[in-house]
Amino acid sequence: MTRFIAIFFAISTLPRLCLASHYELEQIDLVEPDILQRLLSMNIVTTEDLYNRTDTPKKRAKLEKSLGVRKEKILFWAEFCDLLRIEGIGPKVARVLLHCGIHGTKDLAKSDPQALLEKIIKANKEIEVLGKIPDIETVNHWISLAKSLQKRKKP
Repeated sequence: MTRFIAIFFAISTLPRLCLASHYELEQIDLVEPDILQRLLSMNIVTTEDLYNRTDTPKKRAKLEKSLGVRKEKILFWAEFCDLLRIEGIGPKVARVLLHCGIHGTKDLAKSDPQALLEKIIKANKEIEVLGKIPDIETVNHWISLAKSLQKRKKP
């Protein structure tokens, strides 16, 4: 019975753990100041808000039309904010992962931990964003959380 309770607790808290890394848009360097003001006026204040308004092609097209911003930029925002849904992935790590070719939690969930770590090391040498490189356990943890998000999406 104790084991069942422990497993239930772990599963029930996982969604909250996966959604732990969102930021106010004003705190990070993601959008230009004039666009930021327009987003704020649309009540898009956090990266979670931005993710929720860009998580489907239809929503991205609507935001593209409202803001007059290129679809590639909006897709970048969507991918960036998607990665921030993973506990422990902040703006710097999200930038490095995108540079590695990880374009969201779906790509992250499919990643091989060791290969991804090697890409992170290489990417960070190129763009010099991270002060500390994550260890393999951290990368494994991110991949596990990404997999759990992908499972939750399925009906």
